[in-house]
Amino acid sequence: MHITGKPVVGALSAGTHAIGRALRSAESTSGAAQVAADAEPMSAAITNARQGVRPSQPAAIADAVAGHKRVLVLTMDNTGGHVAMARAVADQVKVARPDAVVEIATARTSDAAKGQSLLGKTMQSIFMNPTISRLQRDHAPFTMKAMHAWRTRPVGINVERAANVRMYREPVTAQIERFKPDVVVSTHEGVTSALGAMRREGGLKNTATVATLIDANPHGLWLSPGIDNHVAYNPNDLGRLRKVFAGGPPESLHAVAARPPVDPRSLLSYDRAAVRKEFGLPMDKQVILISGGSLGVPVPADLPALVKHTDAHLAVATGKNEELLKHLKENFPADRVTPIGSTKKMPELIGTSDAVLLNSNGMTSYEAMAAGTPVIMFNPVAGWGTSSARALQEDGLATYAKTSKDLVGAIKALGSEASDAPQRAAAAKHIFTEGRSYADVILSTPARSSA
Repeated sequence: MHITGKPVVGALSAGTHAIGRALRSAESTSGAAQVAADAEPMSAAITNARQGVRPSQPAAIADAVAGHKRVLVLTMDNTGGHVAMARAVADQVKVARPDAVVEIATARTSDAAKGQSLLGKTMQSIFMNPTISRLQRDHAPFTMKAMHAWRTRPVGINVERAANVRMYREPVTAQIERFKPDVVVSTHEGVTSALGAMRREGGLKNTATVATLIDANPHGLWLSPGIDNHVAYNPNDLGRLRKVFAGGPPESLHAVAARPPVDPRSLLSYDRAAVRKEFGLPMDKQVILISGGSLGVPVPADLPALVKHTDAHLAVATGKNEELLKHLKENFPADRVTPIGSTKKMPELIGTSDAVLLNSNGMTSYEAMAAGTPVIMFNPVAGWGTSSARALQEDGLATYAKTSKDLVGAIKALGSEASDAPQRAAAAKHIFTEGRSYADVILSTPARSSA
């Protein structure tokens, strides 16, 4: 399966390009920051990460801009989040440089590597099986917790990275040889592992590599020595990366914080009354938007408690999950719970809700933060989901409700002086509206020496 660049580019309407130009004109042109030794307070972290604490080869970066025209974004389609990030990155690059040639492709064996080893094909067919991921999430969350812990320890990181190289080297190489990019962008940790190994072994001499870090507080497998730049959206994560970096000396880790890609519609203001009328949502109550992603992950078992113990109206985005949509309509009162099927108007819903309740840190949380809508994390995916939720809470960017009681309390506090949700939402929005973008980093990162 190839996800070509043409549909991505075509999805950018004239209006989106206009928004991008307006946003781009307001961007900072300051340098990028190397990884800091320790996390800093949010305001200082943002300022330092955007304005050049320990600048990362500023002259080389400035000289490289003109040469970065062919951009290959490599991802995997076993989960929607990796593909969503790939598309968002491609869109942002096209806005930043309209003449860029951008393509999205997967690193699946069937897509690119006819000659891949049987071992690599077998490993990929097992570990990249979405059914296995769903079984883990729904029936064996302890395995996801154990896997995340493994990916924060040097031995675990190095062993799994080596496995990733076996799975991904051939398809990644084939895609690069076919497209001949100036820069390769990874939105998947397996691709990142392969790119890092290729650079360490002396390859990719004239091709820059950039790895996007989708999660807050990412585990060590998202990092790889040899990658020219790892780009994070949360400035406080720069202080965390060194602690989980393995496989090379500290100076071989190159990382920056930048403004992440997000649907430009998330930055617009909407007529609350009109949007709520369209979706059948009340104006006289707080509306909490609950989302589990495009697949409509099952809503929390605590939904009845929210109906019982709060006055909020619950809008549940069910995505493509028709079974969930039917269940909600049949089992919850329409004046308290409104199920919303797959829609292209999520930015409007997010921007006119009083808070968004999520179980993971992905593109929906990006859109909520960019809109300035408070984010509440609850019942996150075991392992990486819990780690991300804790980090967002600690950094003052979102609220992590650890228990049903915490969740009810957070929702009941919205709009009151006791709630710090507005301050957290403002801090999060700042990340999505200030400073250099991921696209700026991608287009300006030079190919470093493998030495």
